[in-house]
Amino acid sequence: MLKYYNVPDSLVQAVEAGEMPSDEEKAQAASEADFAIIELQSPSMAMEYTDGRPQNLTYGEYTADAMREVSIGYDWYHAAGTLVQYNETPDESKGDYKSNRSRKGNTHAGTPENLELIQETVELMGDKPIIFILSMENPMVVSEFEPSVDAMLMYASMRALRGRIVEQLQNGALSRLDRGHLTANALAQAVQKGDHVACEAYRQVCSFLAMGIVSLINQLNPGKIVMGGRLAEIHPGLLLDTIYKEIESRTHSLLVGKITLEVNQLHPSPSLLGAGAYAAYQELSHPEHLLTAFADRTALYARARELA
Repeated sequence: MLKYYNVPDSLVQAVEAGEMPSDEEKAQAASEADFAIIELQSPSMAMEYTDGRPQNLTYGEYTADAMREVSIGYDWYHAAGTLVQYNETPDESKGDYKSNRSRKGNTHAGTPENLELIQETVELMGDKPIIFILSMENPMVVSEFEPSVDAMLMYASMRALRGRIVEQLQNGALSRLDRGHLTANALAQAVQKGDHVACEAYRQVCSFLAMGIVSLINQLNPGKIVMGGRLAEIHPGLLLDTIYKEIESRTHSLLVGKITLEVNQLHPSPSLLGAGAYAAYQELSHPEHLLTAFADRTALYARARELA
């Protein structure tokens, strides 16, 4: 039996009108729902914060406490605050000083609205299953919400790959790629042919995906991880190699040997397949629901025959 899942009309109408559903509409939708799906992007990150904020890896507020008081890396500045150039020699007797890049004690506000959305959904759904779909645009820590959801699907998007390539091309990097023609096929061919810009951006995006996988490994200790999607199809070997290296450097050696990494071979949309499989599992776990639905359909069919 195939079952179709619909979004409540009240929520659809609110979204189409550009409005937030009321608390009553949300509660009513949750009471009617079989399960909930949350889809979000990982926190955005800047290459450098000039105001000293730490990079954010969570939706919630983050304060940099566990780090050095004085950074290892630094730049030299003149007493007037101008940067000492590469062809100059710093002179502390004239007031030249080292910068301190440490962000210890500084706080990043994060994106609390995303965390609030997850928490609100968990509260509304009660014991009903929640599927979380995460677009890994950047590295992040999932422990702040992972225990509250029943299934998690992660993917690194082609948009993230294109964004990094565009950034490099704008900075004058040499590549055969055309900024106006960054199709999936063009990116795949560039990576497979060893284009430096494409390969560097691809490795970076794969490493972001790997960091999310490392977080899941450290919490769930899975036996097998299957990756899929257009990004994985570009260069499966490079993808797996990048992820394996991240796992080996960031997880315990006893866990690494027990994990199998594979590229999906089943369906062109693994996220949809996984969500569908989970929904089917929930239905088949309650055969009484199937029997009730079958009985209702049988009764409806018999009534239609009578009327005919």
